[in-house]
Amino acid sequence: MFNNSEDIKISTLAKILTVVNKHTPISDYKLTDLFDEKVLRISNTIASLSDESPETIIKFIESENELFMDLIADWGSLLSKNKLSDEEQLYLKDLKQLIHTFTNKGDNT
Repeated sequence: MFNNSEDIKISTLAKILTVVNKHTPISDYKLTDLFDEKVLRISNTIASLSDESPETIIKFIESENELFMDLIADWGSLLSKNKLSDEEQLYLKDLKQLIHTFTNKGDNT
């Protein structure tokens, strides 16, 4: 089945590939040159995140703790360059608190 959000995503990807192709012919590359395992895993996780209910979201993030820790580092870099909106900064703060809670679970210090 095809829906409008998929069309937007495909159109956006096509536009990005067109810009890349102007600088370097994309025929010289395989998709795995553009999308490594980490990028695919992040994309899959973020896509799965939208399927989670509010009741299960914390457990979902906890189950992907390492990946979200990596994302926090990436988003921290964007924050230091003033590339995050106010809303994104709040989400980053909340995510950091969640990850901190998971990492310190059972720590009695």
